[in-house]
Amino acid sequence: MLRAGAWRVVFLAMTFVLLWRVIYVNAVVYEDTNRPVLRLPAEGPALATGLRSALDSNPADVATLVRLGLSMSAGGDERAGARAFDAALEIAPIDRSALRATAALDARQGRVGDAVGRMDQHIRNYGDSREWAFPLLAKWLAVPSARARLEALAARPSPWMGQFLMSACRDVDPLLTGALLARRATAGLAQRDEIACITERMRSTGHWDAAYQLWLNTLPRDRLADVGYVFNGSFEHAPSGVGFDWIADDRGSAQLVEYPLATGGEGRRALRVTWTGKRGAGPAVRQYLALEPGRYELTGFARPEALQSVRGVHWTLRCAGEKGALLGATPRLLGSSEWERFNVAIQVPGQCAGQVLQLEPVGLAEGTIFVSGKAWFDDLRLARVN
Repeated sequence: MLRAGAWRVVFLAMTFVLLWRVIYVNAVVYEDTNRPVLRLPAEGPALATGLRSALDSNPADVATLVRLGLSMSAGGDERAGARAFDAALEIAPIDRSALRATAALDARQGRVGDAVGRMDQHIRNYGDSREWAFPLLAKWLAVPSARARLEALAARPSPWMGQFLMSACRDVDPLLTGALLARRATAGLAQRDEIACITERMRSTGHWDAAYQLWLNTLPRDRLADVGYVFNGSFEHAPSGVGFDWIADDRGSAQLVEYPLATGGEGRRALRVTWTGKRGAGPAVRQYLALEPGRYELTGFARPEALQSVRGVHWTLRCAGEKGALLGATPRLLGSSEWERFNVAIQVPGQCAGQVLQLEPVGLAEGTIFVSGKAWFDDLRLARVN
């Protein structure tokens, strides 16, 4: 048994421990993860003093270092703030708060390219940061140093660059997002949705030549042989449906667009459109063009198969736009026949920056048309006429 003096010593020791715990708990709060955070004044000189005191006790406390850096920066001493952030990142290189605070300081001091690098680390490690980070990156695209850093990032595999391009596509100058997409295309990283969105934005803002060149850069090398005034007019390759390739409008039930094996055409495959006789209000298939002003001839082969409509179907070439001027139309197709060649003269005026070649029912502009039956097409070409 312990003597009375020994019990007194144990009691006093326990008292001191409990007293220290009371004092500590009054000075410290705990996050949900049980991480201790010092209770300090919200602002003013007492905050910096308290933070330094806390660091004297634990120099490796990253949260305190970041808070000290923010306090110093807010007080006008951004150099001291930067040192605190650097110290935090030395201890924890991917700490969420340290990365964000450092990126903000870099941007505020004009080092926007460095800020992009910090943001890249932040987004890679914390996916939920995209909601606030993407709008900042979109804004920084207008800054040359940030744009250069983003273009460098776009040339490498990235878990977020494609999503960023899609988020920025509708709001940012498409020439800026197009530069990122060009880097991704060169590296073989460009995705279909990115190409579709950015080239469409370029066309809609009048940058037809830039859109066409960007789309060319996204093509695999073996597809460059198909490039002409009409791309893949032989239909030997399945169209991608984006850019200046064939784009089919078969989302409804009025028509079905296919590229099957064919006999009697000019190659192994051909375009086949099947109209179901249901209400239709749009072209079956189209391709955007970027023709220079001048005279052209559109040629091709067609074979209708039990095709029924009031006035038939035909190919038209129009200036792009809601009310684009008609530049030419092929003879209309009706009924059934064997393969027949067609040709039509085209004159592209100087005020027609972009064009669209499309297969549509005759009289489409007048309202809904009903068409049933099939039509085959092959070897569509445009040639410049001197």
